[in-house]
Amino acid sequence: ISTENKIVAPFVYTGGGHFHDSRARVKKNGRWGFIDLNGEIVIDCWYEKVDDFNELFAGVRDNGRWGFVDSNGKIVIDCVYEKISKFNEELAAVRERNRWGFIDKKGEKVIKCEYKSVKDFSEGLAPVKIKGSWGYIDKTGKLVINNIYQNAYRFQDGLAKIKIDGKFGYINKEGRLIVKPEYDKVVRMDDGKTILVCKNGFLSKHYNYLNCNGEIVAENIYR
Repeated sequence: ISTENKIVAPFVYTGGGHFHDSRARVKKNGRWGFIDLNGEIVIDCWYEKVDDFNELFAGVRDNGRWGFVDSNGKIVIDCVYEKISKFNEELAAVRERNRWGFIDKKGEKVIKCEYKSVKDFSEGLAPVKIKGSWGYIDKTGKLVINNIYQNAYRFQDGLAKIKIDGKFGYINKEGRLIVKPEYDKVVRMDDGKTILVCKNGFLSKHYNYLNCNGEIVAENIYR
């Protein structure tokens, strides 16, 4: 249904998703394809699984292996990978032989598959897991923030959440601690300027607010 409450796709599908890059996933007869904003099939429903479009490419699975199609349904990267992620910042994570690396939109492997786990690139850096701990690499594959974290998350506006010894904090892109890892819960607020933190467990309703320099701007706020 469109924003004008008009039916854009007939009720013939058994599954579907939201529109991304003017394409939406649909399922028919147990197989997946894509429709456009007019509800027209643009990629036939014959893939085992598909992922949403991002940066004009979508992941598709055929015969148990993943590759990528463009918005017209052309296979641009062959279905040869065990798993994949969406393209972000022109790179996508791919897994082969149970190890992860990154490819570009030409299908060239720009970072070889040697990591146990990875997360998508954001602001030029990607979290990677090395020998049980997380760090960050740049788009050349160089480790630029050492793998010292129990968990690490994507950068947003120059800061990334990290976890050490079960506690959360934030670092900047140089790896410097901005918010010490001493909190049970940290949440970056929608304004991008404040961070909600809590030391008293996940069920606590009392929080402090920090600015992006890690300084307290409001204490003991009940939510």
